Amino acid sequence: MNSISLESHTLRQLTEGPFGSYLVCLDAILEKATGEGCSAVTLKGQVQLLATFGEWLGRKGVETLGDVTTGMVQDFVHSQPPVRARGYSGARFLPRLVSQVRTLGGLSEPPPENLLQSIMASFQRHLVLERGLAESTIQVYASYVRRFLIAQFGADPVERPNFSVLTQADIVGHVILAARRWGSCQTVQLMVTALRAFLNYLLLRGDIHTNFAGSVLKVANWRLQTLPKALEPELVQQLLGGCDRGTPAGKRDYAILLLLARLGLRGGEVVNLSLDSIDWDAGQLILFGKSRRLDRLPLPHDLGDAIAAYLQHGRPVCSTRHVFVRALPPYRGFSSSVAICDIVRRALLRAGLTPARKGAHLLRHGLAKQMMRNGASLTEIGQLLRHQRVDTTAIYAKVDQEALQPLALPWPGGAV
Repeated sequence: MNSISLESHTLRQLTEGPFGSYLVCLDAILEKATGEGCSAVTLKGQVQLLATFGEWLGRKGVETLGDVTTGMVQDFVHSQPPVRARGYSGARFLPRLVSQVRTLGGLSEPPPENLLQSIMASFQRHLVLERGLAESTIQVYASYVRRFLIAQFGADPVERPNFSVLTQADIVGHVILAARRWGSCQTVQLMVTALRAFLNYLLLRGDIHTNFAGSVLKVANWRLQTLPKALEPELVQQLLGGCDRGTPAGKRDYAILLLLARLGLRGGEVVNLSLDSIDWDAGQLILFGKSRRLDRLPLPHDLGDAIAAYLQHGRPVCSTRHVFVRALPPYRGFSSSVAICDIVRRALLRAGLTPARKGAHLLRHGLAKQMMRNGASLTEIGQLLRHQRVDTTAIYAKVDQEALQPLALPWPGGAV
């Protein structure tokens, strides 16, 4: 263990237990974590816990890491006293550490421990191999399908579910119940898409012989039926002014908000922005956006200054190539666009703003609204926002209500 110093007792536990053959893998994991800013104290606590887990496995007769199941890890975590489950070296980090050792050691993930997990694992492999979906999309689909299976067959069925007993009424009833619970059209639409994918998968496998995918209710959510939710320019300045640019986190948040407000980036595009995405000489950003398309955007001076200030004086020393990283160790890039939405929400709270929508698209819509007011065409707006379809940009034709008022016909019978 080159990164940390361990007591002889801990080393003996590691060497004699199931992890003894994987100490080289563990050392590589610790070296990477050190590069991400994890302290030696944190890493030492995690390794000590791993050694204790190895000893616990030995008492149960488990001698090789290949025999360790997910349930064993969870049982050990739950057996630990609360004080040992807290903090950066707590037991809640153990499952990921065990998984990392298994992966580097060339071991596959442990087999699912119940039938529901087995079905979900097979469905997710189908989405990867046959559909070629992104990992983030697969996880979303899986969450909705898992809820459906639990509702129909329970969380831990004793026997493999007999999907042939599914009826149209079961599927429609689940969709209606979910629609009442969630209320959001977009959420229910996504759930319906996930269910269709799963029902098509069952049909391909021969688990069902009726194509239920076509009977899944469609959710009424017409395009262009609503107005984009946007911030006025003066409120955007108020939002940016709420960032404490004297702190590393403030520098980071200011640069992220400026990216959203000046270039209209999506949350996922900010997450995936790497150090190689910035062409400082040409003054451009290179983006890998939706549908794996590549775009080049101009880098305004104030935005370039904000990113440079964060990179030089706010970004912690770490090995990741992501531009924006977590404020606390381990220093790595954000896992999803949810983190960007959280940054926007916190900034709105600091600025005392309470718009109806609080996600990253709030600033994207604000940029389009300002461009429309300044005389930009829908084609120009679509080019900056990188829309693939013209009708996607068409919603901004009605974003400036003041400009549209002269076009409105008089109400029959006079004023309302």
